[in-house]
Amino acid sequence: MGQWSLRVAVWFVAIAAMVGNLAVLVVILSARSTMTVSKFLMCHLAFADFCMGLYLMIIASVDVHTMGTYFNHAIDWQHGAGCQVAGFLTVFSSELSIFTLTVITLERWYAITYAIHLNRRLHIGTAAKVMTLGWLY
Repeated sequence: MGQWSLRVAVWFVAIAAMVGNLAVLVVILSARSTMTVSKFLMCHLAFADFCMGLYLMIIASVDVHTMGTYFNHAIDWQHGAGCQVAGFLTVFSSELSIFTLTVITLERWYAITYAIHLNRRLHIGTAAKVMTLGWLY
């Protein structure tokens, strides 16, 4: 990665993303209250961001392992399973995060637009179907 400040920043962001989003998942999933659509969508967003933290952790770990000698390991890394997993994680987490943020935005718009109509709400089953599309896409 070159500079020490960049290395430290990547480690900090990776750890913060993993710990913070894991805490969000634990708090929401262990709560005794019913799962609302907003909480359901926040869980998906937290998982997507946790995956990005995991990706950053992989990259930071490889950087520490190959510090100063990456050129000796570049071909093996680029064609290995670690790079494949890291590549999948970064694309998956980015796409799922953007998709989830879009769904959250649309859900909030719908709730505000039809605030007076109590029978017009997004249900958890509908949100699950929409998020299934996001996971498969």
